[in-house]
Amino acid sequence: MQLLEVDCTMLTPETVLKASGHVDKFADLMVKDLKNGECFRLDHLLNAHLEKVKSEKKTTAETKARCDELIVRMDNFGKDEMKAIMAEFSVKSPLTGNDLSDPMEFNLMFQTHIGPTGLVKGFLRPETAQGIFVNFKRLLEFNQGRLPFGAAQIGNAFRNEISPRSGLIRVREFTMAEIEYFIDPTNKAHDKFDRVRDVDVVLYSACNQMDGKGAEKTTIGKAVDGVSSFSSLIGRENMTYACSSAIPMLSVSFFTKDSCHFGNLDTSGELSRLDRHLVDHSYVGGFEPTHRDLIVRSKVRKTFAGQSVAKRANVERWLRHVDSFSAAESKEWPRSSASTVAAVSEELFGDARKAKASSDCFAWMPNII
Repeated sequence: MQLLEVDCTMLTPETVLKASGHVDKFADLMVKDLKNGECFRLDHLLNAHLEKVKSEKKTTAETKARCDELIVRMDNFGKDEMKAIMAEFSVKSPLTGNDLSDPMEFNLMFQTHIGPTGLVKGFLRPETAQGIFVNFKRLLEFNQGRLPFGAAQIGNAFRNEISPRSGLIRVREFTMAEIEYFIDPTNKAHDKFDRVRDVDVVLYSACNQMDGKGAEKTTIGKAVDGVSSFSSLIGRENMTYACSSAIPMLSVSFFTKDSCHFGNLDTSGELSRLDRHLVDHSYVGGFEPTHRDLIVRSKVRKTFAGQSVAKRANVERWLRHVDSFSAAESKEWPRSSASTVAAVSEELFGDARKAKASSDCFAWMPNII
């Protein structure tokens, strides 16, 4: 497989990073000391506070277990959940003991303005992947229109860290390397796959992350077989790029979102999976409304309170959109054979129980060195 090297500009137009989600989502939560204005990155602050609570002799076993659960799931919590944790454990400023502000988002990109008018926004690149993606057409032409091929880039990246650290990560300017592989969606077989089929790997699936579970050791072959075939794992049509919740804002990883079953929507984890599915789907079944949307909407309304839904922006947006149709309009939507949410999930993604048993829904995350 051909591996091409590129050297792209470090200054990136806003439109590129808007499309990739960085403008809206590339942020950490922080809090401020209400008296002296000192800023703290919230997940680091909460983790340190919970570890301190665990180390105290008077802490009960039940509280220690609660702390362990929260630490494992910390990367999945949003603004409201972290605010609730602050209240539950009476978190104060670790330096002064003063009260802290409510959580607020802080975008990690360095913004600048391009051109003499200052009307065009830009950012110093937070990672090197976007330069590869926007040059895909040129790379494909350079490779004589043939797939698969890979593209690599080494260069500086910039992140306006809340709490910078000395070392290789969590600094404001650093050198990073990325390799992206592009595969023909109509021909995904690889004649050398058997060479790595039995290689042991530790994978932290997107489903496990949302459920607060740990990473699992498996082989590449078993991971691939768990989603039916090698082609379905690497298929362009069922892959998306997203900031991994396991290593927040450190890398871009990909996961097979269309194999993330949302089950029967009986737990908050399953609701989170539905929210993840709706990130780039207008409707449950894709980009056209169907009877499936009515079945899933009824279950969400029945099982989850408004507060749970409000914490999941994509589910909330989807509900508002589906509710905007009249009964007469939704009656005309194409019907499916499914009559329950579990049946809808199985119809769209296959048997959820089998998928769970085979450790489906892996999120592949590159190591950072």
